[in-house]
Order: sequence, then C-alpha cells, then structure tokens
Amino acid sequence: MDASIIVHASCATPSPCQDTSAQPDLGWLIIPGLLIVLVVVGLIVYFGIKGNRGR
Repeated sequence: MDASIIVHASCATPSPCQDTSAQPDLGWLIIPGLLIVLVVVGLIVYFGIKGNRGR
C-alpha cells in the first residue's frame, strides 16, 4: 500500500520540497467580500430611499 502525505505548510525543512500551488488560497476572502458587498448595497438602498423621501 503506497501512501503519501502532502503538506502545504512550509518548505523550511531539510528534505526536498516543492511548492505545488500555483496561486495562494483566497477562499478566506469570500466572507469579508460578501459582507462588504452587503454593506454597500444597504447604503445605496438607504440613501436612495432617503433621497426620494425628501422630494
């Protein structure tokens, strides 16, 4: 049985290692990005309603 462990943490070991990821993992940006989009949309709706009410 051939088992291999792939560790994506650090290459600061004496063993030969190669960084195989082509780009950094940006998955953690999804939640903050959604929060920012919701805040911006909320502000646009708020000021749109506030502006229409004054006329």
